[in-house]
Amino acid sequence: MPWFWGALAFIFGLLLQVVSVIQLGTPGVVLLIVGLLLGLVLLSLRLHADFEKILVSASARSTNDLQDLIALERRLRTKRGAVGSFGPLERAKLIALLSGCGRCVGEIEVVAPHVANLSVGFEIPLEELVEPFDRAMRLWGVGPEEAQRLADNIAHGAKTSAGSAQEFLAGLIAFKSDF
Repeated sequence: MPWFWGALAFIFGLLLQVVSVIQLGTPGVVLLIVGLLLGLVLLSLRLHADFEKILVSASARSTNDLQDLIALERRLRTKRGAVGSFGPLERAKLIALLSGCGRCVGEIEVVAPHVANLSVGFEIPLEELVEPFDRAMRLWGVGPEEAQRLADNIAHGAKTSAGSAQEFLAGLIAFKSDF
């Protein structure tokens, strides 16, 4: 029910803005514009703080330096494909998840685009994809430079079988895992 209170606050705020514009005339319009610009600046600061928090956490949980992770995010931003279309927070989350798997910056830069393509292509949340993908890479002895081959095999297997990409990935892991 929290959405109800948020919606109610939005409607109340909108109503106050309309009344202030009507009552105050030109100063009301100026006040409205200033308030909207201030809101955008605050939202931008909040999103940047969230971005930094994700990367600081990833840096603390791994051997990767924070500045290296920030530079990596900037490099991934310019890549083609799904990873380039991600927003900064989603890219930071992907970097943090791969970093949490013990991957260094160079490995993350190579593996991230392939994981992102699988995530977008098969609508798999990053949290459910990164760890199994990393585990399959390690079990099958696939290095970061061969991550595309593994991603292509998962995509091909999911397209040609009755199972999903997640089930195919789970099968790859189960086949190589010790029982």
